[in-house]
Amino acid sequence: MILSLRTKLTVVFLGAAMVAIVVVAGMMFVVRDLAASVHDMERLAARISLTDRLQLELSRLLVPLNDYLLTEDVTHRDAFDRSITDVSRRLNELQHLDGGIEWTTVAREINDRVIRLGTMSVDVLFVDRPVGNPDVIRLMQDVNRLSDDIIGRASRLHRLAADDMAGREKIAAANSAHVDRLLIGVVLTAPLSLIAFYLLLTRWVTKPLLTLHRGVLDLKAGRSARIVVQVPDEIGEVGQAFNDLADHLSASQEQVQQNTRQLEALYTASRALSKESSREVLYQTLTDLARSLTESRYAVLALFNDEERVIQVVESGVAPFAAGLSDAGIREMIARLPRSRRPLCIGEEGDDSRLRSLPCSPPLRTLLAVPLFAETALRGELYAMQKIHGTYTTADQDLVATIAHDASQSLKVIRLHEEAERLATIDGLTGFANRWAFEDRLAEEFMKAGRHARPFALIFSDLDRLKEINDRCGHATGDAAIRRFCDAIRASIRTTDIVGRYGGDELLVLMPEAVLDDALIVAERILRRLAGVPFTAEGQTMTLTASLGVAAYPEHARDKEGLLRAADYALYQAKTLGRSRVHTFQASAGAKSPRG
Repeated sequence: MILSLRTKLTVVFLGAAMVAIVVVAGMMFVVRDLAASVHDMERLAARISLTDRLQLELSRLLVPLNDYLLTEDVTHRDAFDRSITDVSRRLNELQHLDGGIEWTTVAREINDRVIRLGTMSVDVLFVDRPVGNPDVIRLMQDVNRLSDDIIGRASRLHRLAADDMAGREKIAAANSAHVDRLLIGVVLTAPLSLIAFYLLLTRWVTKPLLTLHRGVLDLKAGRSARIVVQVPDEIGEVGQAFNDLADHLSASQEQVQQNTRQLEALYTASRALSKESSREVLYQTLTDLARSLTESRYAVLALFNDEERVIQVVESGVAPFAAGLSDAGIREMIARLPRSRRPLCIGEEGDDSRLRSLPCSPPLRTLLAVPLFAETALRGELYAMQKIHGTYTTADQDLVATIAHDASQSLKVIRLHEEAERLATIDGLTGFANRWAFEDRLAEEFMKAGRHARPFALIFSDLDRLKEINDRCGHATGDAAIRRFCDAIRASIRTTDIVGRYGGDELLVLMPEAVLDDALIVAERILRRLAGVPFTAEGQTMTLTASLGVAAYPEHARDKEGLLRAADYALYQAKTLGRSRVHTFQASAGAKSPRG
């Protein structure tokens, strides 16, 4: 039977109360018996004392009578009267004592005989000359016999009192023995009962509470705090609740530690991703992090085009695909991997059909896929495969999704940097390099040419009569004319050539590894393309023309400033000769650029 803590405590306290009641009741009975024995002994002692005094007074009762017979002194009459009165008073007291029927009967008989003795004695005392009187002698004989009878009956009363005293002494002895046994029982039972109650309290209350106390201290100290409280009551329920709380706290602590590790990993990953300034390095770092953070054997980043076809693959670890595949084969295999617009987690619980068909050795059983978006368009999928221990969890999925999001943000920053760099080096109107970027590229080309002894050429061009177009049609039309000029240049040069806007309508073309004749061909082509397409502005159709000056390295100059001056002077010569023409730099004694 299962007892509650309240019931157990009630049992213990009721048991203690019952023991206390029994002890007190026993002591009360003992005291009562002792008091009764004392009272009886006092009463019997009083009876014996009265019988002793009665016997003494009876023995003195005839003294005044005998004295009167000897002296004939009448004063002895009063002495006898006093004696008989004392005897009557003692008899009256004895009759009122509770001594039983025999005691009462004997006391009454003595009283009756004392009365007769008194009457007979009075008859003797009032004889004037009692000496020698035969009636007195005969009456005295009767008095003596009656006195002896009275004294004998008084002795009988004394024996009755003594017998009662002896009986009471036996009862008192028996009561004393009973009291001794009761006291021994109390002395033995009370400590044993207290020990039993202590053991019950220790088992039911103290020991479980101490166990709970140790568990709380262990839990406070951060140690394992499961406890064993095998009592089916409220304390047992508290112990079970404590164990549940300890398990919950342990699980929460493990979760906190896991979250801390994840946050530390995410912080490290975020810092690693934020440091990258190159797309390729960013892709590789993202893939390496996905593999290491999920404890996978392999991770791959598949980048898609607008049609969601794989255009680039970035790998980390050892691929679980069939050996001997080429890069194209690996890309095709990755294209066959499960793809979803939401994170996908495939574990070892069953033989997933999406992985069964892949020719992997060993078979691919665990896979984690997280999509990568640019705005709303799917731009890639980040895969982690073959988890080393266990299966992928929601925490792994969230972790990879987080670093993928961080990578997307870092990629946006890289794009912004690239755009900023492009805007810092590109002319906004023409789309070509601006003056500073072009001069840097020209300086690099001089270094390459000097190191490898390679020639290159420079074309300095200028749109003819642009000021007239601006004055007549406005600057917007002038800008349109410059753009038409740029289109002609763009359509005429090689892919390796570099164009820069030097200022206003002046455009320079750098032709690496080109000789002077190559540059002249390109310059003539630019003229033809520009003049070949009529230009319409403000309802007017006109033909655009340009002047181009050509200089080459090393024949015309061996440094950047010298080559720029040579090409600029060649342009000046072309304009001087009538515009709409190409002119090669021709050195003369005073030749220098009109710009100084």
